[in-house]
Amino acid sequence: MDVEILTYEADPDRGGFGTRVHSLIRMFAAFARVHVTMTDWFGGPRVPGVAYTALPVRDTPLTRLRRLRTYYKTDFPPRPAADPADLTVVETLDLWELAGQRADVPRVLDEHNVYWELLKYDLASAPFFSTWAGRRASVRRLLGPRLLRRAKDFEIAVIRRAEGTLVTSEADRGRVLEEAPDAADRVHVLPNTVDLDRFPDFSSGETADEAVFVGNYAYGPNREAARFVLDRLAPSLPRARFRLVGGNAAGKAGVSRAEMDAWALRSHQNAVRAIDEGRVRRALRALRDDVRRSDPMSAIFVKIPPQMRSAAAPSDSPMAKPIKHGPA
Repeated sequence: MDVEILTYEADPDRGGFGTRVHSLIRMFAAFARVHVTMTDWFGGPRVPGVAYTALPVRDTPLTRLRRLRTYYKTDFPPRPAADPADLTVVETLDLWELAGQRADVPRVLDEHNVYWELLKYDLASAPFFSTWAGRRASVRRLLGPRLLRRAKDFEIAVIRRAEGTLVTSEADRGRVLEEAPDAADRVHVLPNTVDLDRFPDFSSGETADEAVFVGNYAYGPNREAARFVLDRLAPSLPRARFRLVGGNAAGKAGVSRAEMDAWALRSHQNAVRAIDEGRVRRALRALRDDVRRSDPMSAIFVKIPPQMRSAAAPSDSPMAKPIKHGPA
């Protein structure tokens, strides 16, 4: 069986979208020949035995204007000739019509979200609204509700046309079937998963005091998550350290310079506390012993550079407050 996966990208290190796509590739590669076609981002790790092809697709002022008909991209240049697959899994509504150029190949939609619900508060991310005209408040008020209805109509029509639709949860399946009950036998739940070959399972080991959230912060829900971490989660777990990693992080998340400095200050204070409590010394002793068993090096030394200790912060920054230093 030959399966094509048509996607923006497949990089699990870039955010949740790529993580799901990467997991899906691994799943199909266990029993089929898989070919991945990527249109926007071509980096990231690869699944062994899977073929990857770059097919750049770019928006122009004209294609952004045409998106006002459906919100999603529908006009594409002809695809290069290739042996057709037995099945095409389409990872985004934006590429549905591109997959349709091979009309004899069945298409399955991988519905990462119920997008018409997300667009209610993230419609400003539409390509047209990034243009000079689209940034005008009056234009957004006039066209926003119409474009939202058209986007929803397009999404429901695709679900009805698809050979199958994969959703991430029973809640999403229920919401889809409220609008398209006739597709009930073709809408299936495929939850998001974690690739334990890439991410260790810490559930039965030592507890960790650091958490990493990976996402693209041009995406509205990720911005909400960043605010939740900053405003509620981090203050409730003062000994934990949080990292927000991904594209468009600080600006799109609405995090100011002062807030970033406050986070840096807290991280510095956590590091000093770890030194004062002897946790760093114990960790270094264990690492030094391990190095002595396997390497001629006799010790590893860690020291905070003097210039870092004496660096002046802007006067309006939380970093301008006095900082307790650990031992040199």
